[in-house]
Amino acid sequence: MHDPLIARSIAVLLLLLVASISAIAFKRLHFPYTIGLVVVGLVLGWLSENVPALTPLEHLHLSHELILFIFLPPLVFESALNLDCQLLLRNVTPILVLAVPGLLLSTAIVGIIVGSLTPLSLAQAFLFGGLISATDPVAVIALFKELGVPKRLMVLVEGESLFNDAAAIATFQVLLSVSLSGNFSAVTLANGAVEFLFAFFGGVVVGAILGMLMGYFIDKARENIFVLSTVSGLVAYGAFIIGEHQLQVSGVIAVLVAGMVVAWQISVRLSPENRQFLHEFWEYISFLANSLIFLLVGMTTASFLQANRFQMWAGLGEGGMVVVLLVAIAAVLLARGVAVFGLLPLTNWLRRRNRVNWRYQAIAYWGGIRGAVGLALALSLAPDFPHRKLILMLTLGVAMFTLLVSGTTIKQLIYALKINRPSLLNSIEKAQAAVLSKKEAIQQIHFLQQIDPYLSPDIWQHYQQQYQQELEQAENHLANLWSQADIDSDGAGGEPSRTIRQVLWLQALAIERQGYRHLYDEGLLAELTLEKLNLASYLKQESVQGGQFPPPAPTPSLLETRWEKFWHWLTHTPQAKFSSQVPKQKRADAIRYEYNLAIAYVGKQVATKIQSLPQETGFVNAAANECVDFFQKSSEAARERLAATNQGSSQVAVQLQAKLLQRCAYLGEQESIQQLLEDGIINTKVASQLKQKLEENILHARSL
Repeated sequence: MHDPLIARSIAVLLLLLVASISAIAFKRLHFPYTIGLVVVGLVLGWLSENVPALTPLEHLHLSHELILFIFLPPLVFESALNLDCQLLLRNVTPILVLAVPGLLLSTAIVGIIVGSLTPLSLAQAFLFGGLISATDPVAVIALFKELGVPKRLMVLVEGESLFNDAAAIATFQVLLSVSLSGNFSAVTLANGAVEFLFAFFGGVVVGAILGMLMGYFIDKARENIFVLSTVSGLVAYGAFIIGEHQLQVSGVIAVLVAGMVVAWQISVRLSPENRQFLHEFWEYISFLANSLIFLLVGMTTASFLQANRFQMWAGLGEGGMVVVLLVAIAAVLLARGVAVFGLLPLTNWLRRRNRVNWRYQAIAYWGGIRGAVGLALALSLAPDFPHRKLILMLTLGVAMFTLLVSGTTIKQLIYALKINRPSLLNSIEKAQAAVLSKKEAIQQIHFLQQIDPYLSPDIWQHYQQQYQQELEQAENHLANLWSQADIDSDGAGGEPSRTIRQVLWLQALAIERQGYRHLYDEGLLAELTLEKLNLASYLKQESVQGGQFPPPAPTPSLLETRWEKFWHWLTHTPQAKFSSQVPKQKRADAIRYEYNLAIAYVGKQVATKIQSLPQETGFVNAAANECVDFFQKSSEAARERLAATNQGSSQVAVQLQAKLLQRCAYLGEQESIQQLLEDGIINTKVASQLKQKLEENILHARSL
């Protein structure tokens, strides 16, 4: 095939086909998707060298530019869109400690060990240590979501990776200049520190500016989701290219900050439907990037081994190459252990709250998988760089070890440490859904029988009996699951089991967060209030997963850390700040008012829904009563705080009540317009014009 463009196009299509088939297969096999793709890539790499039909795949290979400028921006941007900023800011100290001092410590340990026990010089070994210390948690984050791992742990692992990618690139560049010049001194270290700070804060500025530009396009094309999707892509790639290539600052930090600012923009200024579309769009882009990059990692490893194994072994021997690789793997594991188990306990000792327990430390250690960034840095070395092939070989070897060993065993570690969502919860939720759906089906059958006088009695009775039998089977299955939960537990003296209580509480907290989100989507909550409410709910979830019933009801301060103050100053424009008509000194009271109002309303909702579960789905009454009592008391306490606010800050309360009433009136108008459209009284054009005007009023009301 003579045209390289056609050959590459065919190769990409083949890889996408393989990725799609693999996604289906690995889901059925319950095997991690991204790890499986590496194995498939290894096979494809070997086949492309030996099977003529697959020769187009030889036209695709990983390069430094392909990883950094094509694959990395969408992966970082998608992660930033979904990051919980509140949890990130709450845990920013351990994240930054692992990302910067932890990376430097790991670099030093790997450099000393590898430089002493392998053919690499000390400078080259430090260079290898810098590039291999960048973690890539893509494979484990997908598993975390599947297993229901606490969100704080996900933020710790993912947040460290995002920040240490930037630190690894900056460290690598400094060490590369040292290796090439041979000049290593205190002045070199000082210059490197200055360059890192410039790159970091320069990336913050670039990302914030480009992220804010998204607001202009939201104002001009709020309903054109295709334009907004395109612009968000331009922001992601533009932040990286402008930062990394044009201004010589950290492109990773620029994309990270841009993604976080865009996440805030779409959360505040887009409708729920358009916001969901954007998130799904970026999930798809992330799926494509991850699929291609993990396949190419496997293919590159296979091709490199076939092309260079004889040259490598000629100098070291086959046994010597294995020994060198084992030394590198051992050094990386040791360095990771020292960084995690050495630095995180130190941060725990310095802080009284938000400590990282030993279980989270163990997962952070074993989940420190190496991947694309380290490989990109290794590939960036010049062809004549001393021991380039050996450095690349060690990088590929360590990455493959962490992917194939750590990536496939971390699930068992999560189970062993008991920090996952109970597997029984998934079965119970499915059974509950089956019971409720069958009941609804029977009601619909009765409804049709009442409105259709010509409905055949035979057909009606057939389906009635069929769904009644299915309902009885679903109820029996659910009852068996509850019995299993009771047997598998440590309940005694008539007390509900730990498993049953955990299942119930996790469901209740999920209902709580959904209630808060609904209030926000309806414009009845400010974004900062929603963040605080979700943070409190996630903290309760952590307590439940740790076996604490009922969980303590946290009341996080309105702005807990200086990092939060800085972030909200950076991302909240004056027009979007909460309650701009309220004097600045009264804004805290306004947020507190909304916070308590939401708890009062949603707490009552959760209690009502949980109270209905025993009748509808066979829930254990004792466990349900405990949960209902908790949320009822939370709701009552919030009402008492609201009463105190009405007395102490009457002006704030009146303004907020006016805003809420205005918003409720807008909702009534919106529902009326939709009903008129469905009844055919008004046409689509008129309805669209009326809805657009209402949407402008709603957004204006939300910004007040």
